[in-house]
Amino acid sequence: MGYKSINKNLIGSNCITAIIKDYKGNLWVASDNDEIYCIDPQGKQKAHFTSEKGNNIPKSITCFFEDSEKKIWIGSVFQGMARLNTDNGMCDYIPQFNDCSIYSIVEDRTKHLWVGTMGNGLFQTDLNGKIQMKAP
Repeated sequence: MGYKSINKNLIGSNCITAIIKDYKGNLWVASDNDEIYCIDPQGKQKAHFTSEKGNNIPKSITCFFEDSEKKIWIGSVFQGMARLNTDNGMCDYIPQFNDCSIYSIVEDRTKHLWVGTMGNGLFQTDLNGKIQMKAP
């Protein structure tokens, strides 16, 4: 899949920076400066969300995470952390992370997200993105 594939160029030619398979079997692929592609379980492009198409998707996505409530989270280098609306490609940014470069997001068994940043430490949030604590 990609620009070197003769008949499967579903994701452009840019660097792939993150990928996740959601609970429906869709692949969400982040492509540097080409934002987000959604590939359905049959291998067809379902969506391509970009800022040029009016979406507020970050340009440099570093990670995806799907939480236990089936919400997809995005971490980015320059725009912090956001929840992705998978229907329309719009992001709901978490203001507390505006100045953070997010590199990893995971959920623990108590339904808290742990957010790893570059230079700002480790944070714990609830599933709405409200910061519970910054790890020492």
